[in-house]
Amino acid sequence: MIYHSKGRPQVLLDGFFAFSHKITLKARPGLWLCINLKTFATIQNVEPLNDIRIMETVNLKGFPIPISGELPNEGITAEDFCYVRNNLNEFHLHDLDAKVKVLISVPSLDTNICQTETRKFNEKLEGIDGVKALIISKDLPFAQKRFCETEGLKNVEAVSDYRYGDYGEDFGILMTDGALKGLLARSVLVLDSNNKIHYSELVEEIFMEPDYESIISVIKELIAK
Repeated sequence: MIYHSKGRPQVLLDGFFAFSHKITLKARPGLWLCINLKTFATIQNVEPLNDIRIMETVNLKGFPIPISGELPNEGITAEDFCYVRNNLNEFHLHDLDAKVKVLISVPSLDTNICQTETRKFNEKLEGIDGVKALIISKDLPFAQKRFCETEGLKNVEAVSDYRYGDYGEDFGILMTDGALKGLLARSVLVLDSNNKIHYSELVEEIFMEPDYESIISVIKELIAK
């Protein structure tokens, strides 16, 4: 059954969740099919495949939040993307010169858990040479710079995806509904110097932290090669 609430179409169907203008069908744990609601209401049998796209979800205190795609898996070469540094200059992943690159996305450095995660990565990367770790969020560079300077962070760099949104969109981690819509989901990618992905983690629950032990282990293995 389709109905409207405050002008926004909603869906009530067994096995479906409603997210604004689209419906989301659970295909398997952690994987959802996102279908345009207008198309679904019109054709009902949902035959055109271009009207269906695969989406993963993360959870906000147990409630599923759809993200814009799928985080790239291990073995894939990461696409180039543009980010903004604290001085407002743009930089690209593929121009980053490091033996190991760590891409750490967080919703916002204005939240306690993201601040804690950033501090822990800064601490755990101490003394490991050849690593460049980026803390990526939609926060403005001014706020990122203020936080990093206040905390005295030297082993991570906070950079922003606010200008073009390349990272969130191209890497499939932009949250597309819910209270944190428009922010990045929590994830970690570990890349070698050629941008090949050796570790990929999408943190299932937004209020949880990533698997630091596994991440640091992969980093050390790559550094040792």
